Amino acid sequence: MPAYIFYPYLAGGSGLTFEAVELTDDAAAMAQAVKVLAAHSSAAEVEIWRDDELIHRQRREAGPLGDSGLRPRLSADGRSESC
Repeated sequence: MPAYIFYPYLAGGSGLTFEAVELTDDAAAMAQAVKVLAAHSSAAEVEIWRDDELIHRQRREAGPLGDSGLRPRLSADGRSESC
């Protein structure tokens, strides 16, 4: 099975971390990219690499608050805090 590396990035382009996973094919890697974005809520996008080739760039879907898909955090008393 091929090894894929997933690189989640913040909206400004800074890398957060990476995940290396063996998957059956590119379609499975694209499904995994959605899971990586869900696991890294501050990431705006994730790149998928196989060997030295960029396979796909998955961007977070835009939410009602804009393109980032980020939501404001609420404090214990329900007030909004900046992210």
